[in-house]
Amino acid sequence: MAVTSRRSMFAPVISWRSLGVLALIALMVAAAIAVYIASRRTSGTEVSTYRGNAARTGEMPGPGPVGAPKIAWQLQAAGPFKSSTAVANGVIYAVSGEGVVHAVVLASGVELWKANLGARASASPLVIDGQVIVGDEAGVVHSLTIVDGKPVWITG
Repeated sequence: MAVTSRRSMFAPVISWRSLGVLALIALMVAAAIAVYIASRRTSGTEVSTYRGNAARTGEMPGPGPVGAPKIAWQLQAAGPFKSSTAVANGVIYAVSGEGVVHAVVLASGVELWKANLGARASASPLVIDGQVIVGDEAGVVHSLTIVDGKPVWITG
């Protein structure tokens, strides 16, 4: 006599594979929510990363310009600016081609500090947790404090 197992017609039949697929979908949804939340954390005047937010949508905060634009100030650097800037707390962080990070007051153009990375750079800076993060063309990633441009950590 052969023994067969009987399942109740009300017992769910879920395979390990189905559970794995459901877990993967849950992780993808959680990641999408985290990106959305991170992209909304900046205040109305901050552009702390390339293309405006963590999702890189290019959406910029605040109203668009009104009237004809005028030059408010200029900054002279030893090399060209090839990347996007980051703006946080009324300060612009820009990386010039010769590898110098400049911190400039948005309203006045006054340079607060500059820090030499020691190698050419063309990457856009990221401002997060009181630090400016930028990579140079030698493959080194630098973290500088937003207060005075002193190194927090360097890797590479």
